[in-house]
Amino acid sequence: MNLFTTRQKVNLYFSIFIGIIGSFVSILMPKMLSKLIDLESSTIPLNIIAALIGIVLLQIILGAISNLMTVKNVESVLVGFISRVQGHLLRVKESERHQFNSTEISSLIMTNADIIKAFYSVSLVEVLTSIFVVVPTLVLLILIDWKLTLLIFILLPVWIIILSPLSARVEKLSQETNQVKSFTISKMAESFLQRKSIKVNNAETFASEQVLNNLDKLKQQAIKEKFIDSITRLLAIILLIAVIAAIFYYGSQRVLTGSITMGEFISFLIYIFMLLTPMSAISQFSNQVGKYKAAMQYFDELNQLVEEEKGGEFVSLRGGDIRIEDLSFKYHEDENNVFENLSLTVQSNQLTALVGPSGAGKSTLIQMILRLYEPTDGAIVYNGQLSESVSIKSLREQIAWLSQDNVLLNASIRENLIYSLAAVPDEQQLWNVLERVDLKEMVENLPNQLDSEVGEMGSNLSGGQKQRLQFARALLEKAPVIILDEATAHLDSQSEKIIVNIIEEMRKETTFFVISHRLSTTQTADKIYFLDKGGKITGEGTHYELMNNHSTYAKFVENQMINS
Repeated sequence: MNLFTTRQKVNLYFSIFIGIIGSFVSILMPKMLSKLIDLESSTIPLNIIAALIGIVLLQIILGAISNLMTVKNVESVLVGFISRVQGHLLRVKESERHQFNSTEISSLIMTNADIIKAFYSVSLVEVLTSIFVVVPTLVLLILIDWKLTLLIFILLPVWIIILSPLSARVEKLSQETNQVKSFTISKMAESFLQRKSIKVNNAETFASEQVLNNLDKLKQQAIKEKFIDSITRLLAIILLIAVIAAIFYYGSQRVLTGSITMGEFISFLIYIFMLLTPMSAISQFSNQVGKYKAAMQYFDELNQLVEEEKGGEFVSLRGGDIRIEDLSFKYHEDENNVFENLSLTVQSNQLTALVGPSGAGKSTLIQMILRLYEPTDGAIVYNGQLSESVSIKSLREQIAWLSQDNVLLNASIRENLIYSLAAVPDEQQLWNVLERVDLKEMVENLPNQLDSEVGEMGSNLSGGQKQRLQFARALLEKAPVIILDEATAHLDSQSEKIIVNIIEEMRKETTFFVISHRLSTTQTADKIYFLDKGGKITGEGTHYELMNNHSTYAKFVENQMINS
C-alpha cells in the first residue's frame, strides 16, 4: 500500500535536508574552539566568538524550520492514508470482513498509524541527519589524529554485531503488543456499549475482570518490549562509554608526547560527544525499522482484502421485479447452507412479506438482495438482469433499507436524515417528512431542533423514535424499493399505524419487501412467503390463504398474537 506520492516524498526529504544543513553547520564549532584554545594571543578574538554564536543560532533556526515542515508533511500524508484505508475497508466484501472486530480494527489502524508517524517524523529524520553528521565528523577526526580514530573503527563493528539481532525481537514484540492493545480496547468499548445489559444482569464484575485480564496481558507484553528496548539502549551506552574511556587514555598519552595539541584533543573529544546522539539514533534505527515494518505489514494485509465489484450496468428497479431463483448460500465453506434452492419473487409496486421463525435466514436474504453477500449457487435477478452484471452502486441507490438494529450515526438529526442523499433537501422538506412519521413535535421541543445530537447508537432517542427517524430518511430517498427488516418492532400501536398508513399510500408506486412478526404490517401483503428453518420456503400466498392452507403459518400467527 503506497504511503507517499512523489511530491510528498520530495517535500519530506526537503524538510529533512534543511535539518541536515543545520546539523552540518554545527560540525564547524569544535574546530573553531580548537583554534580559540591554541591561540597564543592575549587579545579576545571577537570574530571567532561571533561566528560561534551565529552557528548556534543558525542551527536552532534551521532545526525548528525542519521539524515544523516534517511534522506538517507527515501529518498530511497520514490523514490521506488513513482516509484511503477506511474507504477501502468500507468497500471490502462482507465475506472478507467477518474475521475482524470493528473496534479492534479501528484501534489497530490508529496505533499502527502512530508508529508510522513516529518513524517518518522522528526516527528517519534522526538517522539521516545522524549519517550526515557522522561521516564528516569521522573525516575531521581522521584529520586531527588518525590513530585515535582507528580505535573507534575497531570497536564499532563489535557494537553493530551485538545490537543488530535485537531488532528482529523488537519487531515481533511490537506486533504482539499492538494486537493485545487493540483487543483490550475492543473489550472495553464492548462493555460501554452493552452497559445496560451488563447492569441488568449484575455482570459488572465479570465485564471488569475481562478487561482487567486483558490489561494484565498488555502490561506483561509492554514490560517485555520495554525490557528488550532497555537492554539495547544499555548495551549501546556501555559500548560508547568504553570507546570514550579508551580515547581518554590513549589521547592523553598523545598530548603528553606532543603528537597533538591540547586544543586538537579537546576538539576531538567534542566531536566524540557530538557523535553520541547520532550513533545512538543509528543503533536504535533498526528497532524503529522493525516496528515500522510490522505496522506496514498490517496495512498490507488489510490491502489484500478484496473489494466489492465496481463495474456493472445500471438497471432500473422502478416497475421491475426482483426474482430469487434456486438460491443457495453459505457463509463459509465448512458450514451448512443457510438456503438451499430457494425461490421467490418480489413483485413490482406490491407489498411482499417474508415471515418465519428466528434463524431461518430472513435477514441474510435481505443482505443478499442488497448484494452484501453473493450467492453460492442460483441467481438473483433484478428487472430481468442477473445480479453479477448489475452495478452495486446503482442498485443500492434505488433501495432504502430499514434494519431492525436502528442504525443511526452519532451525529445530529439533520445529518441522520440527509447523509448520502443525492440531493440535499431544504429545511421545509425535512420538517414535512418528520411530520409524516410523527416526529415533528418531538424535534421542535429539542433545544437545537434539527441540529440536536442523537447520541451514540441513537442513545438520546427511544427505540420507536429511532425507527421512525430511519423511516423518515427512507422517505427522503424516494427509492423505488423499500425493504423493512423488523423496522416497526419497537413502535407503539399509534406510531405503527402511522407507518402502516404511509406504506398503504405508497405501495401502488413503490415496491415493499417486509420482514415482520407483526400482523398489522404483513396481513395486508399482496403475497407472503413462509421461510421455515433450514432456509426453505414451505408456503406462499395471502394471509388468509396461508391461514387456511398452511398449518405452520397459522400456528406461527397464533403464537405471535399470544405474545403480543
